Amino acid sequence: MVISFSDLHELRSRHPHKKIVLSSGTFDLFRVNHLYYLQEARKYGEIMVVMVSSDARVMASKGASRPMYSEMDRAAIIDGLKVVDYVFIEPGKNKRGEIDQTYANVFSSLKPDVFVTANEDWQNFTQVVGETQLIIIPRITEGRHSSTTAIISHIENSSSH
Repeated sequence: MVISFSDLHELRSRHPHKKIVLSSGTFDLFRVNHLYYLQEARKYGEIMVVMVSSDARVMASKGASRPMYSEMDRAAIIDGLKVVDYVFIEPGKNKRGEIDQTYANVFSSLKPDVFVTANEDWQNFTQVVGETQLIIIPRITEGRHSSTTAIISHIENSSSH
């Protein structure tokens, strides 16, 4: 279910005895690595909440040509996965790796039991995570489809031949 950022605080009361897992990502050009990541994250709890990066954050981090799909489309794709219970779009504008007040608000509002990420930068932001257990899942970096940037490059190179 796609929910608004302002509805996060209700999830804890809706699921008082369940272990809530929070994860986040851009999920632009959804691929099998994203699915594996979310399936792995789901193993850490009973309720899976995914924060999809806003278009503004993606543009600030990846450039004006990104994201390929809008935040609403990316949220709808994530919402369609059976491993995900709730999806919301984060309103922050900072580049990936820069933790802003948005994340502090997410953690204080949702109070997740576990935060699962592939971003190793989170090791430096334990003050934001607080009491939430931090799990870092290694990124799959092998293969020509290991990142959206690699996929775009492959398509561009294929079309120029």
